[in-house]
Amino acid sequence: MLNSFRDVYNQMLLFLSALAALGVYTFGMPALLNVAAAVSIAALLDAGVNYYKFKKLELPKSGVISGFFVALILPFNPLYAAAGAAIAIASKHIIRFNKRHVFNPAAFGITAAMLLFSAAASWWVATTWLLVPLGLLIVYSIRRWRTAAAFLGAYALLSIGLSIVRFGLFPDAFRVLDLTLLFFALFMVIEPRTTPHRTKAMLAFGALVALASVGLRELGAPTDSLLAAMLLGNLFTSTLNKKLG
Repeated sequence: MLNSFRDVYNQMLLFLSALAALGVYTFGMPALLNVAAAVSIAALLDAGVNYYKFKKLELPKSGVISGFFVALILPFNPLYAAAGAAIAIASKHIIRFNKRHVFNPAAFGITAAMLLFSAAASWWVATTWLLVPLGLLIVYSIRRWRTAAAFLGAYALLSIGLSIVRFGLFPDAFRVLDLTLLFFALFMVIEPRTTPHRTKAMLAFGALVALASVGLRELGAPTDSLLAAMLLGNLFTSTLNKKLG
């Protein structure tokens, strides 16, 4: 039992399930339909592709995790959730380099669905402070605290600097580091398959994503700046590992 909990995939599934359950308790049937649509589509597609490739049928934990992220971030609409999940799994198996998927599947699927349906991310998962201790446990388990810290630190400094320059005001800390940002930093920007694994590269990646996010936000990007910045950062993962190893 303890060994099973130490598996980071099992931890992520447990924690995302808990956050989804709280969301369903808070928002009711719309949240439940989002979760059911995204998770079922992601699980079925990922299991099907894996069976075709390896002739082995098992629960695709990473696919289910992607489905949860899609459901918890997109607005309440089962069609959006299903489409986002399908695109996420497709990107995982099609857009690959050196036998690894290039983009964070959930971020790719959510961004594509938002552009397809002219929708905005709702981040309805970010309604409880419970996500902070759960996220910290995930960060500790996969040893990605440098990435999360670099992202949050750079994002805070850039936001505070812009506020002082623009308005001459020092912003409230809770406006800079809100629950949406913390969920992104503790659960998404640290995803190990599409982010750097070397120490200096982790720090550079976190800072790069923060810079890109703030820049896209200020430029009025047509999609969610956090997710778009994550996808941009994914493009530099291999380079950062090589140059800053």
